[in-house]
Amino acid sequence: MTRFGLEFIRDNFLLRLDPDEFQDLCRDLLREEPSIRKCSIYGIPGQGQHGIDLIAYRKDNDGIEVGECKREKSFGPSDIEGVVDRFFGHWDSRWSNRGIKRFHLFVACSLEHAKRQVEIMNQTQRFKEYGIAFEVWDMHDLRAELRSQRWIVEEYASRFPDIKDTIINAICGEASSVAPLEYQAIPNPAPDAAFLVQLEKLTEQHVTHEQERFETLLEEWREGKTEKVIVELEGLKKDQALPASLRARVLCFEAGIHLQTTRDINHAKQLADEAYQVDPNYNQARIRSQIAYWEGNPDLALQLLEGQQDIDSLHLKAAILIELGRLDEALDLTDFTEDGSE
Repeated sequence: MTRFGLEFIRDNFLLRLDPDEFQDLCRDLLREEPSIRKCSIYGIPGQGQHGIDLIAYRKDNDGIEVGECKREKSFGPSDIEGVVDRFFGHWDSRWSNRGIKRFHLFVACSLEHAKRQVEIMNQTQRFKEYGIAFEVWDMHDLRAELRSQRWIVEEYASRFPDIKDTIINAICGEASSVAPLEYQAIPNPAPDAAFLVQLEKLTEQHVTHEQERFETLLEEWREGKTEKVIVELEGLKKDQALPASLRARVLCFEAGIHLQTTRDINHAKQLADEAYQVDPNYNQARIRSQIAYWEGNPDLALQLLEGQQDIDSLHLKAAILIELGRLDEALDLTDFTEDGSE
């Protein structure tokens, strides 16, 4: 391939992605930043995003970082200013007390033109007045960041099987046939008993922390902090160290959120089915009752709740009874829960 052809593929790789794929790539890159603990897409289709696409949580828990992703062939000074205007348009109502440390702007085209650079400096000063760093990555910066993240390039280049290898080699270089030293097979001594005990303790501590984190999410959901819960839940769900019972509980909770926020019954069913595959013994009475209710079968919803004595199930049952006009039965349940049901 000619030098011109190689440059064309390399320089336009980001523009070959659709906007959602570009956003996902930027999320994956931001996750690799040393200061970042986790990063997620902010919001789901149909929800307002309040001037950002990405939200990231810092490892030292001293605040958050946010990002906006623009897969555009051209992005001028007024576009840069517009991104910042939209963000600060939500400052008082959404972001002023969130502890934002840095705003990232990811752009798929070049911003090397002098007028664009001047506008970046202007907006950097604007953010500085709020104690926020403003960091802009254009196509050249993104390519430089991707060079050391071969797995990300491979993931997104796979969308274009005919030129996948060309894209990967152009950005990351050709893979060595010899594995780096740290990946070569080196005999390891068997771990001693003290190490295994320490590992078990660390695992238990991690699980306890994640259980407490999930309970906090439940409380925040009841307080109406929907968007924050959705973002946090996505990260929790990806934790491979979760025990099966907790993972199933997380999946059922997410299914309930989808029913209440998007009315997506099929997706809720898929999540509940996934939870059953993870832990067949987890009690799904409440989520199956909710699904039945949203499918227009309140009688089945009540039947599924028979024998359930936890407070959330009893409240759900009371709500369904009220919808059916069976107020006396609902009041009896309310009195029962106030008398000390778990």
